[in-house]
Amino acid sequence: MEFQYRDGKPILPVQISGSSEKISLIGILDSGADYCTAPRVICEELLDTVREQEIFIPGGTLMLPVFKGAVAVGDMEKEVEVIGVDMHPRLNIDCLVGRIFFGTMDVHLLGKSGKLVLDW
Repeated sequence: MEFQYRDGKPILPVQISGSSEKISLIGILDSGADYCTAPRVICEELLDTVREQEIFIPGGTLMLPVFKGAVAVGDMEKEVEVIGVDMHPRLNIDCLVGRIFFGTMDVHLLGKSGKLVLDW
């Protein structure tokens, strides 16, 4: 599956779903992120809470809720743990797609061509 970069970044259409509803978001593939993230309010409405977890970020740590749900990119959907956290509005994205989702895929970041290719 192939996606065009946006503003020089590997941007993806993402769907987060719980038992009754799906929400479409704009995500970025983040090779440094262990988890996927989604806005906390969306996670609280759609997904089941699993636990609170200490998350290590540059500059410190945060205690954040972890939820269980489905993350889909294109025709690939996986049940994964999702961290409920809001992205800064200036990033122009809703969520991160982390290694918990794409760790078993071949990921090709084709910066010169402005493309992201996921092979599963």
